[in-house]
Amino acid sequence: MVKLPDNPNEFRMSLGEHLDELRRRLLYALCGVGLVTALSLVFGRRLIYFVVMPVQRAVQEITAEGGPALVVLSPTEAFIVTIKTAFIVSVVISSPWVLYQLWLFVAAGLYRHERRVVYFFVPFSAALFIAGTVFAYTVVLKHGLRFLLAFAGLTDTLITPSITLASAVSFVTVLSVVMGAVFQLPLVMMILAMVGITDTDTYIKNWRYAVGGTFLVAAVMTPPDVFTQVMMAGPMIALYWLGVGLSKVFVRKKQRM
Repeated sequence: MVKLPDNPNEFRMSLGEHLDELRRRLLYALCGVGLVTALSLVFGRRLIYFVVMPVQRAVQEITAEGGPALVVLSPTEAFIVTIKTAFIVSVVISSPWVLYQLWLFVAAGLYRHERRVVYFFVPFSAALFIAGTVFAYTVVLKHGLRFLLAFAGLTDTLITPSITLASAVSFVTVLSVVMGAVFQLPLVMMILAMVGITDTDTYIKNWRYAVGGTFLVAAVMTPPDVFTQVMMAGPMIALYWLGVGLSKVFVRKKQRM
């Protein structure tokens, strides 16, 4: 563990030393990503199965077929998708190491109390992102794919789903990342309150609009039944009130400093 100075004025470097330190941290970060990518390629087949599993199950349930549910349109598609998936997974897995290297570069210029704030924000943001991706993979994809594939009963009367491997991987990864970003809502609310752009009273005053907007988003992203809409809207409303509570706590702490 690198020991950081309490006062950044005690640790001064020239411009050349800053550039050398940045180059060294970026090299360490890239080496970490490269190592995890190589390991991910070893388990490339299992990664592909894991990523496309929600799509495969949804297609098989809609078509009542037990065979392979996805197709490839070129001889190189499976190879390219495997490389792409391994790289995406490696970036996600190695992100704590990359952030740690960047943190070592930036932290030397921060005061001790400023680093304490970051020590909370970074793990909290990572936990929210992971929770969002897990929620997307286990809930949103499970019900959303069934609705999209069975829309208006077309799969029973007119069409047969033929989803490519590349589009399945892109759909799952993009939706998971988007939901991970959506779960950053409490952190965004807290930062806005701390910098004075808004306040907790405004959040509480407009809670009805927030709840209405949440159910509107849930109605668009889920099948047209109350159960799945509430299942998605519930966590989003909980995130909103979590943001309200965190904003109130951290604004009070800031005022006391």
